[in-house]
Amino acid sequence: MGLKVSEKLQPRHVHTLPAPIVSPSETFHWHLPSQQSTGDSLTTRRVNTGDYLIFYRLKNQGLKGKQKFIKKKPRFAEMLKQVSLIFFLIFSSYIRAESQDLKHLTNELEVNVAASRVWKLYRHLGISMLTAQQLKNVIQNVQVLEGDGGVGTMLKLTFAPGNLSYTERFIEVNDEKKVKVAKGLEGGCLAIGCSVQIVRFDIVEKTSDSCIIISDIAYAVKEEFEANDPKPNIQILAAGAQIAKRFLERPIQAITAAVIIGQDPFHLRPDLIGVKNLLTQGSKGKPKSIKSKHRFAEMLKQVSLICFLIFSCYMEVESKDLKHLTNELEVNVAASRVWELYRHLGISMLTARELKTVIQSVQVLKGDGGVGTILKLTFVPGNSSYTERFIKIDDEKKVKVAKGLEGGCLAIGCSVQIVRLDIIEKTSDSCIIRSDIGYAVKEEFEAKDPKPNIQLLAAAAQIAKRYLESSKNEA
Repeated sequence: MGLKVSEKLQPRHVHTLPAPIVSPSETFHWHLPSQQSTGDSLTTRRVNTGDYLIFYRLKNQGLKGKQKFIKKKPRFAEMLKQVSLIFFLIFSSYIRAESQDLKHLTNELEVNVAASRVWKLYRHLGISMLTAQQLKNVIQNVQVLEGDGGVGTMLKLTFAPGNLSYTERFIEVNDEKKVKVAKGLEGGCLAIGCSVQIVRFDIVEKTSDSCIIISDIAYAVKEEFEANDPKPNIQILAAGAQIAKRFLERPIQAITAAVIIGQDPFHLRPDLIGVKNLLTQGSKGKPKSIKSKHRFAEMLKQVSLICFLIFSCYMEVESKDLKHLTNELEVNVAASRVWELYRHLGISMLTARELKTVIQSVQVLKGDGGVGTILKLTFVPGNSSYTERFIKIDDEKKVKVAKGLEGGCLAIGCSVQIVRLDIIEKTSDSCIIRSDIGYAVKEEFEAKDPKPNIQLLAAAAQIAKRYLESSKNEA
């Protein structure tokens, strides 16, 4: 608010204004010496000390309405405000203009699984790998060109018969809102006349045990292609959601778990009534008694024990003749963080990205990174490869074991190749990555003494160390 103070001034004279002493954001005043009344006035306003601009006008015949300025505020600050405002307006106009022309295709699917579990599958590379595994007649392979599944990751999907592809970059991964956004870089609808393609996944919680997967593609069409009305393919995202639903709900496991704890799975899950009919055959359509469920549980336990003993004997016989190559590396990061990278596909993808001169591509032939996953590494220049199956993932002990299926030392005379990765906690902020290859040589090749290559695992550990320690320092 302005304040006017009328004082008597000498004609054609400007009196010096003493510097006011005020606290920030207070109104300040000057007391001018009274001489003779000329009706002149001085106007001030509420400002901050040390950062103000005072205008005053002397209304007398000598100055004829001219303005005098006492400049106490740097012009640079005003210019900076104006430039910032201009950039903000330009950016806002650009975003508004781009979003106005976007069209949307959306698919929604309800899943009877907690939102947190669905988000865990969608957050990184899991849903892409799982969809590729289940839609082999549609998706030929998935390649991670850059990144490890977080923001900035570049993913390339090649479609059967291999003459079409789609590449995208993850631009947002919001754990709090359970939102993932990817921007198309090439292929997809960009190859048929679209200028923009944005894929967005929202995992919306419905109840504590259910949620909705919302898959959305926003796109814009170039003017010269508007007559053709090109559209992206939402069907593959819808299929991915259906695959995630089947994978996460796992009805057979739900039945087994319910029977073991003495509950009626068919009461809890009416959609499994078809399986119920199979289990109750021979009882003239009537449900079996509680005793039959307990018998089933006992049978399941016995079968599990037999399988465990057979597997243990097999591993014991196989391990007797195994030789070992081992590499250890200390990392100044908590064991839990290192295990998070090693547990699934992260370390394979990161290593392939960093060692492009050694690894040409990584393909997930089966699985999503858990037990049973089959991974194929093709090496430069592409004439050799190594395929392995994950046979053990122990979250408590932080141990991961993979068995070689083909390639590697199996191609040069070995009969067995077992890769084991142990993340051993040292302190709360450090651990040791132990990489071990157990192998056995066929009798006819013993003279040649073939060995697997431990250097690749050692290089992967070094890459993990640099990646995780630099991330820790940046944080």
